[in-house]
Amino acid sequence: MCERPVTVQLAWNDWLTDTLGHLKAAQLQRQLRPLGYQDLPVEAVAESQDVPLWLGSSVTPDLLPGNLPLTLFSSNDYLGLSAHPAVRHAAAESALRHGLGPRASPVVGGHTPQHAALQATLARLCGTETAMLFPTGFAANLACLPALGGSKDVIIFSDALNHASIIDGTRLACRAGATVQVYVHADAAHLEQLLQAAPTNKRKIVVTDSVFSMDGDLAPLVELAHLKQRFGFLLVIDEAHATLMMGQKGAGLAEALGVEEHIDLHVGTLSKAVGAQGGFIACSHAIREVLLTKSRSFVYSTAPALPIVAAVQAAIDTAEREPEHRQRLWARIQQFSRLTGLQSPSPVFPIILGSEAAALNFSQQLLQLGFYVPAIRPPTVPKGTSRLRISLSAAHSEGDVAALSRSQGLQPLAQRLLGELVAVAGTWRVPRRGHSFESGLSLAAPTYMIWGANTGVGKTLVAAGLAAAVRRSRGQLLYLKPVQSGYPQDCDSRLPATLADVQQEGAEKADELADIQPGRSYAKTLHAWHTPVGPHLAAQLEGQFVSDEKILQDTRRHLNHFHSSAGPGSIALVETAGGVSSPTPSNTVQCEAWQGLSLPAILVGDGRLGGISATLSAQDSLNLRGHTTAAVVVSEVDGLDNSSALRRHLGTSPLGHQVPVLELPALPQAPTRGSDTPAVDAALQAWLGASAAQFDSLLHLLHDSHAQRVAKLQRSAQAAADTIWWPFTQHQTLGQHDITVIDSRCGEHYSVFRARSGESASSGSSPLSPHSHQSQVHQPAGVVNVPAPRKSQKIAASGGGSMQAGSLGSDAGGDQVGASPDHSSCAARRNSTLDSAQQALSQQPSAPASPPGADGFQSISPAISSSDANTGAGTSSAEASPPSWRSSMMDPSTPSPSSVAGQSDAGASQLSWRSSMMDPSHPNSLGAAGPNAASQCTSRSGVAGQSNAGAAQLSWRSSMMDPSHPNSSGAQVPAPAFQHASMDVQADHHSAWRSSSMDPSQTGLLSAAGPAASVSTGSATLKGVPDSSQPAWRSSMMDPTQPSTPIQHTTFASSSCVDGMNVAMSSGAVRPAAADAAGMADQQAGSGDLPGRDVKARLDMQYDACASWWTQGVSAHLQPKIVQAMAHAAGRWGHVIFPESTHEPALECTRLLLQGPGKGWASRVFFSDNGSTAIEVALKMAFRKFMADNQYFLSSWQSSVDKGSSPPQLGVLGLTNAYHGDTLGTMDAVAPSPYNGIKQTPWYTARGLFLDPPTLEMIDGEWCVVPKEEIVAHAARHALGTEQSFVQQFKSRDCAFAVSRDADLLPNLPGHRSIASIYDDYIEEQMDVYHRHGAGAKEHRSVGACIIEPVMQGAGGMIIPDPAFQRSMVCVCRKKGIPVIFDEVFSGLWRLGTASAAERLGVRPDIACFAKLLTGGMIPLAVTLATAPVFAAFQNDSKLLALLHGHSYSAHATGCAAAVAAMRIYSDPEQNPNLCHPAYRDRCHQSPACSQPCGRLLELWDLKVVQKLSKQVDVVQHVVAIGTVLAITLRTEPGQQGSYGLESAKIVTRQLKQRGIYARPLGNVVYVMCTPTTSRKQCATLLDDVVSVIIN
Repeated sequence: MCERPVTVQLAWNDWLTDTLGHLKAAQLQRQLRPLGYQDLPVEAVAESQDVPLWLGSSVTPDLLPGNLPLTLFSSNDYLGLSAHPAVRHAAAESALRHGLGPRASPVVGGHTPQHAALQATLARLCGTETAMLFPTGFAANLACLPALGGSKDVIIFSDALNHASIIDGTRLACRAGATVQVYVHADAAHLEQLLQAAPTNKRKIVVTDSVFSMDGDLAPLVELAHLKQRFGFLLVIDEAHATLMMGQKGAGLAEALGVEEHIDLHVGTLSKAVGAQGGFIACSHAIREVLLTKSRSFVYSTAPALPIVAAVQAAIDTAEREPEHRQRLWARIQQFSRLTGLQSPSPVFPIILGSEAAALNFSQQLLQLGFYVPAIRPPTVPKGTSRLRISLSAAHSEGDVAALSRSQGLQPLAQRLLGELVAVAGTWRVPRRGHSFESGLSLAAPTYMIWGANTGVGKTLVAAGLAAAVRRSRGQLLYLKPVQSGYPQDCDSRLPATLADVQQEGAEKADELADIQPGRSYAKTLHAWHTPVGPHLAAQLEGQFVSDEKILQDTRRHLNHFHSSAGPGSIALVETAGGVSSPTPSNTVQCEAWQGLSLPAILVGDGRLGGISATLSAQDSLNLRGHTTAAVVVSEVDGLDNSSALRRHLGTSPLGHQVPVLELPALPQAPTRGSDTPAVDAALQAWLGASAAQFDSLLHLLHDSHAQRVAKLQRSAQAAADTIWWPFTQHQTLGQHDITVIDSRCGEHYSVFRARSGESASSGSSPLSPHSHQSQVHQPAGVVNVPAPRKSQKIAASGGGSMQAGSLGSDAGGDQVGASPDHSSCAARRNSTLDSAQQALSQQPSAPASPPGADGFQSISPAISSSDANTGAGTSSAEASPPSWRSSMMDPSTPSPSSVAGQSDAGASQLSWRSSMMDPSHPNSLGAAGPNAASQCTSRSGVAGQSNAGAAQLSWRSSMMDPSHPNSSGAQVPAPAFQHASMDVQADHHSAWRSSSMDPSQTGLLSAAGPAASVSTGSATLKGVPDSSQPAWRSSMMDPTQPSTPIQHTTFASSSCVDGMNVAMSSGAVRPAAADAAGMADQQAGSGDLPGRDVKARLDMQYDACASWWTQGVSAHLQPKIVQAMAHAAGRWGHVIFPESTHEPALECTRLLLQGPGKGWASRVFFSDNGSTAIEVALKMAFRKFMADNQYFLSSWQSSVDKGSSPPQLGVLGLTNAYHGDTLGTMDAVAPSPYNGIKQTPWYTARGLFLDPPTLEMIDGEWCVVPKEEIVAHAARHALGTEQSFVQQFKSRDCAFAVSRDADLLPNLPGHRSIASIYDDYIEEQMDVYHRHGAGAKEHRSVGACIIEPVMQGAGGMIIPDPAFQRSMVCVCRKKGIPVIFDEVFSGLWRLGTASAAERLGVRPDIACFAKLLTGGMIPLAVTLATAPVFAAFQNDSKLLALLHGHSYSAHATGCAAAVAAMRIYSDPEQNPNLCHPAYRDRCHQSPACSQPCGRLLELWDLKVVQKLSKQVDVVQHVVAIGTVLAITLRTEPGQQGSYGLESAKIVTRQLKQRGIYARPLGNVVYVMCTPTTSRKQCATLLDDVVSVIIN
């Protein structure tokens, strides 16, 4: 009886001993270490007797200091309020008056008026009905989750990195019956999947930290709020690390993001930024009543002490009264980020070290320097992620932060220590800026971005004027203000909403679309700050940071949502904040941040003094960033007439587009804003009335400009197929969907045109005819799709002729070769969460399928069998009279012009009102007809205006759509010449403006009265046309039944486009030529649409995974740096002659090359135009060097010439599968290949010895060297071993590249030979055979140069020759005095992870060539670097012995400047986030870490994923991943390997294209390529997509 307790006691003792031993061994045992605090909350002292507890046993007693002063980077007192005098005084006064207060539970007498008052303060802070106090924040989480979720019908969804208190709360709820599901950290897409899979009959709770305490990152609250509206769950957030630091009031992250109304429970602590102790829950009255009864940690805990309550109340009041505390905190955060390179959206900076020992060790070393940065270990963080946690406070001084950051003379030990810390730190990603291209942009309706040359120039008034014009035209409007400060007092969306009479949406729901019907007009502010300063300052002051990526994403989603069902007359306007170059909230220049959308611009100029300069500078800034300006609008001030000067200086855009300038009346005086101030006061109303005509004209111009843009995009594919000869393309097999029409580029992404949503390559895609003008451009909404006939079918044509439709690939049905497989990877899950706009587009009714055997839809311009009007003979010629090439497509019932009245004589050309607009080169455009053609001046009805042969019919849109068209202003054609005239303009403001553009049967508005009709400059009327026949130029188009109304003060720039007329107008009225009213029949609503309008046309983003043929070097935010450098060089130097001249860009480019890839060996740089030329130059250099070193060769050559015999020939030593360019010399310097075969280069002669090297490949998860047959045969001849003897496996790729392995003895080889000695013997044997064979022939041969692509052969199939073999080639040639050329056109300049591939290979060349990445992918330029001895071989008194090779554009300043900018970006760790550098966080993966910068790129591809991919042996033969290149060789049938013509990879690249990735195949090789600056996150996404496509 008495021994049982002893046994139990012994068992517990054993357990305690074992447990403590285990914790100590794992370095997880914690201890309490006393600290004496000073006056500031971040200053403390460890007393001398406690120092051993802090510094540990590693410090010997004789080295122990006395007291140890410490600067604390461990405190959560973020605002430093714990020591604030007001807080101290409040706590002391309360303690003196009340003591500690009642010591009882709140429900049994512990609740006091002070508690109630603090609860009311917290409710007001969080914007809730009420609040509750708890002893701690931990207790608050333990209270709410079991109380609300402790039931079997509840599922709790919890973030994977939630705080321990939340985890324990979910465990208690689980014990009570709830189900708990954990979603991937901060992954709203994963949460959405779990919610979708959850039973609908269960209640749901989502709980998350807002700021994660150990990582410092943020929860995706906006996405969670959106999911809440869809799934109806209870949303609980813990704002412990955000309270008083984020949001205008300090309520936390939810307030900062504008989603606080979606939060059901705000859980918080009073022990962090508040600086006191306790916790709280802010919620509704109903939830509070439940918690009062069911929360055990509330009911059974003593109420907080009254001095604590008083301190909390004082702290909150102080934070509201003194915002400088928060400002100082964010200043310290930005300072620390700037000095260390670490980034965080909160005061918490984690440095992930991995092991517990490493974290403790670094923490101890920092302690010895006087910094306390705690080591955080499991279970606080997941195993393997032990870290240092640096927390900043407003109480830290600049000196404190600078000292920790090594920037103010801190002793070398601290500098080394922080460098090591940053070097081994883990990855933490918060995008400061960037672009997301997961969705495209619809082109269903015009969308314009309104820019301002400065603040206060009237951007919002211009938007308001356009909004009023939209209302008058009965159209639909979307107005977006993505960024707004001074909100809600300043709310720019209020005015356009009022004038357009549309719904105004607030800024609280930036990405909320559920309550907005598609196509509905509305005005919305997306992201707003209350402080009336610049957005970047407001974001900093309020702690509400929004990335550029988020702003673009929200803008794109709203635009697509609106366009998904926008009707005729719709337009979307996006107004920017401030000036063109004003900073965004993330401090990016906004003209760069908005490059991801590339919306056409409306630039609001500055009419004030100095405004000309400001406006021109703004236009230049837009041009430099690739923005296209559709119009410039200026409000004149004090008669300065800035618009006239702007017309003279602006003229046309860089690509020749006219830039019209519209002059508006002086802006009205801005009223003093107040809550009762009307949106439109009397002055503004008067201004809007006075400028109504201008805005109506501007609106019409914008619609026409958009129509022109879409029309050009629609015909681009066919126009290119008809006129362009592409390299490496078989045009015979080219299908419609194989042509990519690129609208713009932003960094690594293309914006590509899609005529249909989801258009992809199809197995049924048939070739495009190069002469038929057939393209599958699709009809506007509401127009019947007419299937094209078979080739044997004829369609009636005007004049009795016929037109025969050619063959088009059907995209209306059939199997899709590139159909996307089921998504299974994380990337697929992410990509499957399409926004509502994309879903709406994808659900549009598809076009009717073609009947069996049909060729698809009617083409825009079918092959026309034209005829003589009398005979109908089918001869195709320019004299033919083709039908309106659009009319039958738009409405089959609409007769062609010649089938109505007004037919011309035989051979006359009838001009469709759209033909010249859509295709200025069309035979029917004015001035383009044949010698016997005559244009008919008539409306389609043929009622009036008929002329004889030779008269020209004026298409009212022709000059507008193409300023170079013969009908443009000043063109010498028999049509009326509209020159700089001042004309009266009439219009009906309230009628529909679109009738003529909605009816394809209508003529243009202008009809000529024969060749005599003209308009004289300055005339108020049109000569040659009676006044009575001059209806209002706009009224008949808007509504023929409406009377005309005068429009006043319409002023555009010279040669601007007003409603399709290329006219110049000054102040006054405009009255165009008479339009035939009989030809302007009204059309029923909805039966037509604008030209170029296509509700399914869109711009989709595609990642450029081929790096535009291996040239691209920088990502989006770095691209402007190169553009600006080029612009400066072009403006300063243009192009100047280079021989015996120089300029700064060429000198600086030379310096960087010699100090970079040429460092240590090169002394000269030779500039040329492209890579092929650089190789030609290199061959000349090498051969000259060889001949100079071998005088016998020159003597033998001269002797042979004197004797009339064939001189000895020089050849190269190279490798099979090489490609060195496409000029004659470079083609001969490679082995036979598809590039130089008889079908490509009949004159090809192989001039050299080409060896087949072993290759380095990852096969089934292992890096292996695979020997080739010739080497194995060589080994067999010399009894050196079998094939298996040469198969080498390596632990890593770097092991295979190690120079040391060359000398390693191979254990499987007889005689203990090294691999290098075997390779050397083989190479020398082959060279001897080559020489002996040449000696017996008529022509003597000798190897005079060695040329290789070091490390990787690109065009040959992304092959990595065994590095040891390439080194042996170099060594053998050096021994024989043969110069070595490295062709680094592809592989150099960080393409393979180093500045030069020679650096990775471990040997140096005599000559090396660089191109492609040299200029960052911006402009062609190439260089050939050479050693001093190579240069010396050309030195002589005779110019005939100089290097006689050069080009007109050698070393052009623009290219050199681009190269300088690119190379600086590549080599600068501050700009290139992938450059290994031990002084930057997570920027060195070497083990041990680099002590000095090594200049290499980090691994961009996850090698573990690559390894798994290589294990898919049923489909993958091998994989290589190095630098920016990932290549997968697909398994093929025996005998097919290596054939360039294989199609096996095309299926994969087509499927990648559907995923938004543009890749090109190399036979059976699929490769993707990023830039040296691409984020590793983007690389992970690419790799996920590639793996998903290949495996599935």
